[in-house]
Amino acid sequence: MGEDLRTVALLFAGSDQGGSNGKGLTYANPIHTVLDTLKVDLAL
Repeated sequence: MGEDLRTVALLFAGSDQGGSNGKGLTYANPIHTVLDTLKVDLAL
């Protein structure tokens, strides 16, 4: 695994059933949308 770890989404829900391949389905919200909606700024 590389050194470049970045947050890209907030995991909302997941299942081991469903999806186009029948192996599961997971929903996530883009992190920029979440932070903007909550009016959150990250200090790195």
